[in-house]
Amino acid sequence: MRTLCLALALTGCQLSTPEPAPPSAPVAAPTPAERQPVTAMAPAAVPDSLGRAADGTPLTSAAFAALAAEVDTARTDGHGVFQSLGVFHGGEEPARDGERWQGLYPDALGGLRTVTLQVQTAQDPLLDDDDGPFTGVLVTTPTTRIDSSGWVDDAAIAFVRRPGAPFPSDRFRTVEQSLHLDSAGTTPLPLGDRRYALEVATGPPNPYGGYERVVTLVAPDGVRQPVTHLLDLDAGYPFLIWAGDLDGDGRLDLLLDESWHYNLSAPTLYLSGPAAPGALVARVARHETTGC
Repeated sequence: MRTLCLALALTGCQLSTPEPAPPSAPVAAPTPAERQPVTAMAPAAVPDSLGRAADGTPLTSAAFAALAAEVDTARTDGHGVFQSLGVFHGGEEPARDGERWQGLYPDALGGLRTVTLQVQTAQDPLLDDDDGPFTGVLVTTPTTRIDSSGWVDDAAIAFVRRPGAPFPSDRFRTVEQSLHLDSAGTTPLPLGDRRYALEVATGPPNPYGGYERVVTLVAPDGVRQPVTHLLDLDAGYPFLIWAGDLDGDGRLDLLLDESWHYNLSAPTLYLSGPAAPGALVARVARHETTGC
């Protein structure tokens, strides 16, 4: 929080008192024909916040609140998502040993690949003593590389799981990945000849020095859906982990990190397939973890 202190120095001058004006003859009141109508001047519409729409124009707090109210935070059960392998705090592990998930890899590494997860107890470097007991959970795959410092190296962008049949790997397409969404603006996301976009609107600042943000998905036909609203309590803002076609229906899917704090991670998966009538995507999975 930043505090701004202002000191104001006021100076004045002593004016001599003017001599009273001599009395004058009374002035006759104007006739009705001479009276001029009084027109009230309406105040200019000035936004009451520092908010900005995606095009950079000022946004009132009421307009921003209305936009945020459109965000649907309901979630479809059954899907799974997490962002990276490694050691998790106990209770934050995303999977069980032997489960089959799909990794979102760069196209050069195969795109969407099925992997079997290995989950085992490990030392939590932040919470556990060297001699135990250990409360951490290490999640890896059979091809995971772990260096001498214990760092888990894997090129996957994220890992996902769908109940029933896996996502079709032959229709997997990546449009964009690793993109900050911290400022008001528009990001084009073309999926083939279908022109999607993400719009970011910022709201008023909060007491912690951050700004509220709403991210809206815009379809090629102009249909709009606000998908997430974040408060940014401490260096937290929307981050596009990945965008493309995951469920193979030719429409855009999103994976957003919706963390509101720098020490938290909250990858959240939005799919077009389960979207309600009139909506573009549905919020199907989320996984929250704490850094330290």
